[in-house]
Formats: sequence, structure tokens, C-alpha cells
Amino acid sequence: MPLPSSSFKSVTALQTDSVVSRTTTLGPFTISQATSGGLWLAYIDVRFGVPTAAINEDVLLLDILSNTIMEFHENMGIAPMPPTIIHFIFPFPGIFLGAVSGGQMQYSIQNPATTSGPRYSVNLGAYLI
Repeated sequence: MPLPSSSFKSVTALQTDSVVSRTTTLGPFTISQATSGGLWLAYIDVRFGVPTAAINEDVLLLDILSNTIMEFHENMGIAPMPPTIIHFIFPFPGIFLGAVSGGQMQYSIQNPATTSGPRYSVNLGAYLI
């Protein structure tokens, strides 16, 4: 159940490939630090297809100042290997990570360019309190 004066925010993106660098951003949202407000990250979900060649992907979770909060290094093989999934669900109300800038917060997933990179989807969800 959401906290009083909170709302759930999410973003979903389906990328055609990871051959070029892409960033998917949730926010920015204005927060009230005076009331312990913030953008509380509830989940991260990144799902890759199977690449045409064995590759390594580095996926970054960034804050509003582009600071790296988390880094995920994935080694991906070709078929019949299963697709790679990065999936975290944080206990309610989520986790408060990263910087606040000008009274605002945001989270971004950045995937640097990778040769032979597969299609992928990005899903982020957070409570704005």
C-alpha cells in the first residue's frame, strides 16, 4: 500500500539493440526533502535478448548527477544460452539512492555501446514521496 502523499512512477523502454549507447530515465521529479520525501527506487528490470556473438554488457544505474549508483556486468553467450535478466525488487517503500539536485531526483539506466549487442527492455519503478 502506498504511503500517504505518494505516487508510483515508472518508465519502460524497448530498445532495438545495444549497438549504440542508450539511456532510459525515470524523472526528474521534484521532491520535498523537508518531509523525508524522495524518489524511492522500487524495482529495476533489464531483459536482454540472445546476442549473435558472445559479448559482455556493462549496465549502469545513474542518479541525477550521472553518478554511478550500481554497475551490472553481464557475460552473454549465444543460443542455446538463455536470455540475460537483471531484476531487483526492493522492499517497500524502496531504497533511497543517489543525489538530489535542485530539489529533484531521477534514476537512469545506461547501456554503453556493444558490438553485436542484442535487443533489450528497461523497466524502472519508484515511489515519489
